[in-house]
Amino acid sequence: MNKIETFGYRGSTSILSELILTVGKKNIPLVTKSEKEKAYNFRFLFEIVEDSLTFTDDLLGKPVYEQKLDIENNDKSNISLSSKDRFIDFKLENIINTGNYTVNISIYEEIPEHSYGVLETIPIPKNILTVYISFSKKDKLNSNIQLLAQKYFDGYSHLGFLIVDIPKMKTIIEAEYGNKQLDLVYEFSNTEIIDQLFKAEIIALTWGINPFTFPMYSTNNIKTLQPLLGKKFKDEGLFNITEDIESFSIIPGFDLKDWHSILKKDYPKIKIYGKGKKVHLSPYALTDSDGTITTTSFAIYRSEKKLTEARPLLNIDLLYDKSMID
Repeated sequence: MNKIETFGYRGSTSILSELILTVGKKNIPLVTKSEKEKAYNFRFLFEIVEDSLTFTDDLLGKPVYEQKLDIENNDKSNISLSSKDRFIDFKLENIINTGNYTVNISIYEEIPEHSYGVLETIPIPKNILTVYISFSKKDKLNSNIQLLAQKYFDGYSHLGFLIVDIPKMKTIIEAEYGNKQLDLVYEFSNTEIIDQLFKAEIIALTWGINPFTFPMYSTNNIKTLQPLLGKKFKDEGLFNITEDIESFSIIPGFDLKDWHSILKKDYPKIKIYGKGKKVHLSPYALTDSDGTITTTSFAIYRSEKKLTEARPLLNIDLLYDKSMID
């Protein structure tokens, strides 16, 4: 079984030129210079590999750098990563055994699909840079076929997003209102139409969140995916969603003010993996060495447990309140 550890960091790409990987008593400078200095939310991902890497490129972003090293390890060794200024000082709990290892250092950039006005005023980075460092005794690794997962990365307002089957949503809304133009923010807040959508088992939503950029992952194995995401928040959304529909549209909450506009757009879709009607919409946080949240992600997945009624994820601080994390 692979051993994985993840650390968060927020800062400039200038830190990449100062990294030193320490294995036992060996200090290995990593040549990872960036063409242009930028600020990112960093995710440092370490994996000691037995047979295959756990995470594929499509979950990590666009590959922008790769380096391969061969090391000979003569004793059981601790692993750490540090920068010259010690802003980065990660010490892994896991160790590597004796033997010859190939160390792969890969860097991936993630940029949200869309942005909008309010996000431009937030004075912290919106993009993610993942530094993936793996240790393997094999030159060639197999593909991981155990983890089914899909990622979508976008920016949202305080109205969050909903995951819904639009054709069935249209049928229910038109049965109630006809072909009227609607502000669904108002209707969801002041009528029972949202309860009808929950009962139809076609919708999940979060509302009242920090305006920011959030990656969303659908998976059939949350335990395997979790090291990529970090620590789980105490709250999550819970929904009954039919297994008869394969893919669901992702609608940003700020579009809800114009129902007819929603019907004209072609939204991205996401599959909800797993088995069972109960669907979890769970936020996770990566934190830095001070406990500051650097990246918040959503995981959506099914389980076979029973749920009596939907519980949307509402009014939650996903960026600043560390007490919300388990």
